[in-house]
Amino acid sequence: MTTVITLDEGLRARKKRETRHALHRAAIELLHEGDFCDVTIEAIAARAGVSPRTFFNYFPAKEAALSGTDPDMVARAREFMLARPATEDTVTAVRGATLERLRELVVDAELWQMRRAVSQRHPEFAAGLVGANALAEKAIAQAACERLGADPLTDVTPMATAYAALGAIRAALQQHVSAGFAGSIEERIDAALAAVGLWPRP
Repeated sequence: MTTVITLDEGLRARKKRETRHALHRAAIELLHEGDFCDVTIEAIAARAGVSPRTFFNYFPAKEAALSGTDPDMVARAREFMLARPATEDTVTAVRGATLERLRELVVDAELWQMRRAVSQRHPEFAAGLVGANALAEKAIAQAACERLGADPLTDVTPMATAYAALGAIRAALQQHVSAGFAGSIEERIDAALAAVGLWPRP
């Protein structure tokens, strides 16, 4: 059995995602420019152009705003995977789903550079980012089984293949960020997948 869903993000959902992004960027900017004590909920809200009350509609605390954790991120990752054509193999589907995720995430190259700099200064902040991304990767791997109707308790192949692909893609993304987003992320992903034998070499 193959499971496929279609994506339909409405204007309200997009606006919500944009506001969350603005709050996250504001928090990162404040920490990038100063110290942790400079990052207050009032300062974040003011820089993002919203009220402190609105802040709490998106994040429970400033630490969450710094990590940018989106409660919809895991569900969206799963949806992206299940929306891939049923004819695609697992690696192709993971690649396509990840590129869809990146089209939502990599919309602010300067923010990614600031996040990288802040992560180097504050390792505890980096741990939060890694944890959030791990949940999204887990959702994609589980969806790899779901879209094929496979039981992960008896068939490890879809999930193992998905995680192998995700590991290569993570390396490509780290390289892309280190390079200042120069070049094509798609080409970097293809090269990384090819390096571990999961994609044809150019």
